[in-house]
Amino acid sequence: MSILVVIPLWMTSCYSYGPIHEPYYRSSASKSIHQESLNDLTSDHTKVFPEPGKTDIEVAIKDLFPENILFRPSEIEPCYDYTEQIHRLCALLKQQSDLSVMITGHCDLNASPELKRKTSQQRAELIKDMLVSQGIKSTRLTVWGLGDSSPIADNSTEQGRSYNRRVEFVVLHDLN
Repeated sequence: MSILVVIPLWMTSCYSYGPIHEPYYRSSASKSIHQESLNDLTSDHTKVFPEPGKTDIEVAIKDLFPENILFRPSEIEPCYDYTEQIHRLCALLKQQSDLSVMITGHCDLNASPELKRKTSQQRAELIKDMLVSQGIKSTRLTVWGLGDSSPIADNSTEQGRSYNRRVEFVVLHDLN
């Protein structure tokens, strides 16, 4: 049985797998203070605590794509070669054939709303096509172009915009 998940476009909260998106900081001082606190909390690397409620596949996807799949401005092709990660994701999805995945495309602020939506949709479609070409059934994959509605970084800097031009994966669980 399949479950259709509908997320209203007006929602800008995090809907993705893994922890809530990394916060972005208005100043480097606040980031360094936050990072020092995190370093103190995680100084004992011998213990690994899984995030509550997350499945192995969600953790594996985050490990394969720690910074998502990134893109250059206005381009549909990813910045880097993600062939190996996509291949490994396909192997994981083949092992868990009951799971479906939503592939979400995102943009930064530097375009018209219609172009941002179209570009983000094309980015997600490209990644879907890559997965389908490696044997994943297209019926298990949903794509959604979100434009610039869900930034994970500050769009006023080039580095922030580069993180916002991305594709993410959301594991859809059957609730039955």
